[in-house]
Amino acid sequence: MMQYPSTKERGVVLAFCLVLLLVTTLLGVAAMSTTALEESMTQNERDQHTAFQAAEAALREGERYVKSQATSPTIFPGSFSKTCANGLCFSRENTPNYDKTKSPCETGGISDRWDMWSCPTSHSGNLAVWTNAKRHRSHANTSLTNSKGITTLPKYIIEFMGYQDITRDELYRITSFATGGTDDAKVMLQSTYHLSF
Repeated sequence: MMQYPSTKERGVVLAFCLVLLLVTTLLGVAAMSTTALEESMTQNERDQHTAFQAAEAALREGERYVKSQATSPTIFPGSFSKTCANGLCFSRENTPNYDKTKSPCETGGISDRWDMWSCPTSHSGNLAVWTNAKRHRSHANTSLTNSKGITTLPKYIIEFMGYQDITRDELYRITSFATGGTDDAKVMLQSTYHLSF
């Protein structure tokens, strides 16, 4: 006489298969989430790297500009102003009426020219050089925004820092600011340029 498996045994196999299917689905969803997160991290890193390269390109252009303009002592410093006209600024320490006793964000205080984070844009001592096109210089190579995935041309300002005491050599600080493929990736770089005649 033939024996058939009981109904109980068939129910256990079905339940086991459903649990196995559920576990496999959860593993697949977790793997997809991890992959999406890794892709997002890779894109953010790429944007940051692009922004860094753009800021470095603007920094080097600023250094070349200083070198090309400063042909003899005191000629180039005469082009600078306290309002950063055309991206040529007196540093805050060399600005008339600079008060060393006041903090940058205090009423009557003067922010660093490149400042965009510590003091509000509306603060009277903040020139907002990065948002006012008349107060910064843009990188000359306009094809950067098309070929390199950069959304906005990198910008830079040049500050006249004064003269070195003994040699009377001129000191300049160049600050560049750039974004990458999105405006969320921001990089600011600075270099000090020493010019002797």
